[in-house]
Amino acid sequence: MTANLKIENIQVIHAAFEDEPVHIANYDPNYEPTRTYKKYLSDETVEVEAVLEDVWSATQNVEDSWSNPDAIGREYDFNVDKSPNIIVKEDLPVIKGKTYGHRSTSVGDYMIVQFANTQIYNCYIAEDVGFSLKQSNIGSQIEWWNLETGKVLGSRRLKKKA
Repeated sequence: MTANLKIENIQVIHAAFEDEPVHIANYDPNYEPTRTYKKYLSDETVEVEAVLEDVWSATQNVEDSWSNPDAIGREYDFNVDKSPNIIVKEDLPVIKGKTYGHRSTSVGDYMIVQFANTQIYNCYIAEDVGFSLKQSNIGSQIEWWNLETGKVLGSRRLKKKA
């Protein structure tokens, strides 16, 4: 799918290591458009997957925490990993009185793309390299709570030992 449809929102669903899928965050590409997203809107050779790479990068814990704005790494006096485009949907974990951030988005997690001014929703799974389309709905939202969990290796599901 190319630039002829504008992305309104992307839901980040953590499911790779979870027993139940978790709608962990939303990504609003319009809040502070990245270079990739600006190109996506103007150049028909940029595909949705390129924007998903931006979401992937924005939900990684590299220096500190993408989800916990109070987490600050050692080298900077501000949170480097926090993106203004990310809206955390799930409460942060608190262990023994200390607030932690959420894990990084991983292979086997999902991203649901909602296109603006349409009723088109595409669900992608993060693979070892890139993303693959798992489901596309027209007229109804994708039921993220029913997505398959434990896909640690993306579409090449890791078999659990009995």
